[in-house]
Amino acid sequence: MKFKFKAALAASVLALSCAASSAQAQNTVNTAVDWSTGSPRWTTDDGQFQFKLRGRLMADAYSIDADFGGTTRDASSSGFGTRRARLGVDGKFNEVFKFRAEATFLGSQATWEDIYLEYAPNGMSVWIGNNYVNTTLDGFTSSTVHLTNERALVTNTFGRASRHMGVNVRKYSDNWQITGGFYGDSINNNESNNTTEARIGELRGSYAFSAARGNIAHVGASVRYRDRNQSGAFSYSSRPVQTNYGSSFLSTGSIGQKDTTYGIEGLFSKGSFTAVAEYQILEAKTLVEDLTFSGGYIELSYFLTGETRGYSANSGTISGVKPNSPLQEGGYGAWAIVGRYDTLDLSDGTLGKAAATTSAWRTAGGSADAYSIGVLWQPTDFVIFRATYGYTDFKDTQGIDSAAATQITGNGDAQTFTIRTQFSF
Repeated sequence: MKFKFKAALAASVLALSCAASSAQAQNTVNTAVDWSTGSPRWTTDDGQFQFKLRGRLMADAYSIDADFGGTTRDASSSGFGTRRARLGVDGKFNEVFKFRAEATFLGSQATWEDIYLEYAPNGMSVWIGNNYVNTTLDGFTSSTVHLTNERALVTNTFGRASRHMGVNVRKYSDNWQITGGFYGDSINNNESNNTTEARIGELRGSYAFSAARGNIAHVGASVRYRDRNQSGAFSYSSRPVQTNYGSSFLSTGSIGQKDTTYGIEGLFSKGSFTAVAEYQILEAKTLVEDLTFSGGYIELSYFLTGETRGYSANSGTISGVKPNSPLQEGGYGAWAIVGRYDTLDLSDGTLGKAAATTSAWRTAGGSADAYSIGVLWQPTDFVIFRATYGYTDFKDTQGIDSAAATQITGNGDAQTFTIRTQFSF
């Protein structure tokens, strides 16, 4: 599954060039160019072939202040970072075959995100390639339309927003969808690992009692099974809420040989108000004992300028907004406020207990409760600014009944503040 990015890019360019040359040799095809989506989209006159550039940049200014009783775990940092920088293409060969190829560029490295072929007859989609493991509402909703800077703690900790090589099938109608897939490793993993690559199976379904914009009521459920297949172990860890920078203060270490995750989700939107909630339970099989972890969140938001969030019943996801009065037309853009509560519990069995037979377990695990507030300004369709503050209260992250000195370093809190500039097309 793994191949060098430059070689893959060269092969892709060569294939497209050959296809274009072949088509040009056979006949001349007229195309129209549309800029309404923020980047050029070429479509043939018959509507069969389409090609579009896509990308996003998320640039952050951030600060983190963690306090663990004046111990060596205290941390304070600030700076500028690039959260995401992606560039790619998508399009279609005809009415039923579509494609996407997108890569992330950070520093001197480039890695694939989506690279797949989609077969999409009426009421169904089949993806083959490196694509999103069909996941939860929070994980599957694009980062470009989230109102906070980061997804929920449980989504990140349980790995519910990841891409892998595999086959994914979705069946949908006007107000429901069900999606199932089987996956191996990411396309970015080393080819030599394929003899023992991970195995993943996931199923998610959702139903919308109402899917009209400004009047949405959605429920959903998901289950995922993962097997490391003797290629290491799963770890479960969390940074403070609303940051992807700095240290993870809550961690189990690498312990999971296999795990199964169950999730439920709900979405309610009325006019400019939206409420979203999820809860997940993860059952991990380790070499020592079986453990159960859990987490969830509830998020409330409101658009002060009257916009309503979009929704797709076909995928069971939230979509973005367009400002009612964009800046370039003399307006103020779209303004929203958001608040979220997160909870995460990575304590079970002898994990974090002095009685644990494995020494590394005695100072692992713990729990976190977190609170976020933020404001979003979207001056135009394709530009968003977010400012988000997060407070995380950590408990027992160095063991539950360990020595008193260790308990002090395990209980603490962290405050984060991030301003993000985003453009996407």
